[in-house]
Amino acid sequence: MRILVVGAGAVGGFYAALCAKAGHEVTVVARGAHGRAIREQGLQIDTLEGSWVAHPKVIDDVAQARGMDAELALVAVKTYNLHEVAAGVGAALRSDGRAIPLLNGLDSEEELGAVIGRDKVIGGISRMSGARRAPGHIALTGPHSMLVAALEGQDDPKVASLAETLDQAGLNCNVHPHLKTMLWEKLVV
Repeated sequence: MRILVVGAGAVGGFYAALCAKAGHEVTVVARGAHGRAIREQGLQIDTLEGSWVAHPKVIDDVAQARGMDAELALVAVKTYNLHEVAAGVGAALRSDGRAIPLLNGLDSEEELGAVIGRDKVIGGISRMSGARRAPGHIALTGPHSMLVAALEGQDDPKVASLAETLDQAGLNCNVHPHLKTMLWEKLVV
């Protein structure tokens, strides 16, 4: 699967590395020293189970992904940066591609959907504890999982299919039946 990961910090970088390790064609948007380190040495991942290095393709700006025909975009930027990358995410997706925003808060799905089309967005949350330790180096300090959900009133058969693909890549991904409940539960925690 061709996957674009926008934001290669702890969440995006870890998920990009897992997908690349599983054999998917992964491109990450990472700037500055972090992007250079990933490009030159790979993305070092430390978990409680061990350490490894992944080698995703690196670009500096989401605009460089235009026409990539990505089947999936994982958007893991800070909430206040979503408006800066939304159009680029849409331009990178193929016609039946989907984007999963993994941002804290309650409105990122709607904000992204307003730019790229609501039918291209799947809700998502990440549950993990970790940090970017240095450029090109991410460390997890506990277990991790991801939940995805179709938008309210939207019947999207791709949700279960993408969740299965991500789960097989090691993201511990499951489908939640109700987006707003999923988002509120994370917010409360």
